[in-house]
Amino acid sequence: MLFRSEILQIHSRGMPLYHKDANVTVQILKEKIRSFTEIKESEIEDLSSKKKNLKVEKDKKQIKLDELRIELKKLEDIKRSSYEETLENLLSRIKLKTSQKKKIEEKIDYIEIELKRLPDEIKKIKKDIETNEKIKREIKKYPRSEERRVGKECRSRWSPYH
Repeated sequence: MLFRSEILQIHSRGMPLYHKDANVTVQILKEKIRSFTEIKESEIEDLSSKKKNLKVEKDKKQIKLDELRIELKKLEDIKRSSYEETLENLLSRIKLKTSQKKKIEEKIDYIEIELKRLPDEIKKIKKDIETNEKIKREIKKYPRSEERRVGKECRSRWSPYH
């Protein structure tokens, strides 16, 4: 894929860039830029969707964590009020709930880390899109030359269909 700097290097070396080749190159560049932009836009949508899903998952985990805290509190209340259950039974239930709570907190931490990373990735993709837009603007700065138009007129006279 040729960028503007590469095209200018070709010109600066004294290598003529034939307009037919340049137009093909410009078309290829435009097509690549268009496809790259579409890919980046779809990646942004995917990341936004991922961010929403992570947020929903985080909310679900937070609800589950709150439920576990309530249940843990109930267990602690039962521990205080009820002497019928053995202390071992209560402790094992508390340990189970605590381990569940730790797992959920770890998942929430992971989700928060992922959520913090997303804005940087979105900025990176937006920067790529801006770069592509700059390249598009640079390509549009080079209109067809008079030589190309005249050359086309001459070739049309040579056509066997005249």
